[in-house]
Amino acid sequence: MTTIREATANDAVAVAAAHVAAWRTGYRGVFPDEYLDTDEFAQTRHDRWERRLRDGPPDNGNVLNTILVPELDGRVVGFGHVGDEDVGDGAPSGRGEVYGFYLHPDAWGNGVATLLMAACETRLAAHFEQAVLWTLFDTPRSRRFYEKVGWGCGEGDELLTDTWDPADDPVTVVQYRRSLG
Repeated sequence: MTTIREATANDAVAVAAAHVAAWRTGYRGVFPDEYLDTDEFAQTRHDRWERRLRDGPPDNGNVLNTILVPELDGRVVGFGHVGDEDVGDGAPSGRGEVYGFYLHPDAWGNGVATLLMAACETRLAAHFEQAVLWTLFDTPRSRRFYEKVGWGCGEGDELLTDTWDPADDPVTVVQYRRSLG
């Protein structure tokens, strides 16, 4: 049985473990194995989630900043982090954003992702009419999932080069959009 709820400080270890496992499986071949397989990579994620779930969201004036976790048979297996779109200049865009969406690979393919995304969209729809998310261009599995559940990425959508690892290796990210109304 799957339930979706807001994350608590007690979820930090499970959320971090799901985050690390999802990166190590889903981004293999996108980021160097030497980076993904380091203890430092895992420890950084664990430390970040301990802080984030202990201290709560920063007070940055957002309408929404929530982390939802799916429990599969009583075990936290991932997270969906939603809030105001981050446009980088402090000005509100009026759209919501899925900041992060990760499941432990053990939970892939069993419907948990669809339930978690629906919960994220419901939370966003209470505040926004539209939402965006960003994903790596070179991750066909995640892109197929987003498209299957109704997110769109069309010709002319913005592609950015960003750096997500300590080596500052550039990766291409793509924006997906969805109407919430």
